[in-house]
Amino acid sequence: MLTTGAVMRKLITLNPTVRFIGVASSLGAPWGISLDVDALNPELAPGVSTPVNGGLKTDELQKVLRGILRDRQCIGLEIAEYNPLRDQHEQTLQLILSLIDAASAPDADTQRRGEAGFGARNSAPLPI
Repeated sequence: MLTTGAVMRKLITLNPTVRFIGVASSLGAPWGISLDVDALNPELAPGVSTPVNGGLKTDELQKVLRGILRDRQCIGLEIAEYNPLRDQHEQTLQLILSLIDAASAPDADTQRRGEAGFGARNSAPLPI
């Protein structure tokens, strides 16, 4: 699992538009993330009032957010600036749901520990 400092560094390098709320300066303190969806690429997330050209790439953001809500010190992920009136075919809503899904997914180490606790020895995903 990434430390709070590592998460902060990763998110800051993605784009300065990603802002934080309640991020403690020392490790071990509770922290949270606030993500304005208008910081995302408007071609992928049109459901915002103030789109930003050259916004964040969603695949990169999903990788950074993966498992972040499983950190016991993370007190929340706020997703703001969504405008359903401008959301063509709920495209932005689906993107937001995928970000929440990524943020609540277990990281590989957590998945292996959970599976080992039930006697499983294979953490590879099942083919669908």
